[in-house]
Amino acid sequence: CQFNRSVRQLLHSLVDLPIVLGGDFNTVVDPCMDRSQRGASGWGPGGWTVPDYCASLGLVDTWRALHPGEHDYTHFSRAHSTFSRIDYMLLSTDLFASVERVNIGPIQVLDHAWVCADLALGAHG
Repeated sequence: CQFNRSVRQLLHSLVDLPIVLGGDFNTVVDPCMDRSQRGASGWGPGGWTVPDYCASLGLVDTWRALHPGEHDYTHFSRAHSTFSRIDYMLLSTDLFASVERVNIGPIQVLDHAWVCADLALGAHG
């Protein structure tokens, strides 16, 4: 997918800067932890997964890093009657050191929940 290639190229050009990458990646990292029912792991657009972004760009899945054993979901599929965590807040490792908390909001009006990270940027320097 051309869009994903363009995003990856842009992010690689910014690798020396703090990066915040958030949104709907339309994929789960770990089906056992990130889906209400077991299923195959999804691939991101263009074949890139969230771990690929994290490894390639030095990013951290903030919610999973702070909630390693918890189950929470950001999307409800009416078609499959399942919940999944497919929305992520990925931060560069230097910014992750400033994270105080990360929360997933309720799925109310839309079929997605928000993901919010609180950072103490004054402590970051």
